[in-house]
Amino acid sequence: MAKIFFIIFSIVMLPLAAYPGRQRMINLKEQIVSLHKKGDITPSLVLIEEYVKLNDHDLVMKLLHAKTLLFREDLIKPSLDDPRGAEKLALIRQNYSRSAQIFSWAVPYLEKADPRNEHIGSWYFLWAMAEYFSGQKEKSRGLWYKAVKADFTLSDSWYNIAAGYEALGQYADADRYFKKYKTAEQELNEDVEN
Repeated sequence: MAKIFFIIFSIVMLPLAAYPGRQRMINLKEQIVSLHKKGDITPSLVLIEEYVKLNDHDLVMKLLHAKTLLFREDLIKPSLDDPRGAEKLALIRQNYSRSAQIFSWAVPYLEKADPRNEHIGSWYFLWAMAEYFSGQKEKSRGLWYKAVKADFTLSDSWYNIAAGYEALGQYADADRYFKKYKTAEQELNEDVEN
């Protein structure tokens, strides 16, 4: 009899005990969305990190978390004469690496869960940017290629791939991808005109 009472008590009280946390998540999500609509990405970082601690399974919020880390504005690039310049640059690179790490989990998961997601190309593009800025230039080229294959309107991916090859001194490959970029841009402009 005591076991039955305990089970019934648990079933009734568990949702009530979880309610304040659930309400807090709803409030956080509303605040985050409001800040992103205004373009205030950096101030939303604290709220997103709190939300992700409360609900680690929200894929959209994980993607927003990675995007917010990528575009945060509070990490200032140090000047050449700054004595703590190397430390600040390491912090910036660590931030980009953290963003890339979140993208590396979330984007493939999104692609498996929803292969026809219309934003998958954009997420690959952002992931590529995070990898590029964290120093993973080879990996970023592959991700930009996936981005443009998922969404042909992301022609800037071709440009970024070409610029990466040019930086490495591989001018033939750079030229080939610059041509792809120009062709893609012309096709997009023709589509807009028609």
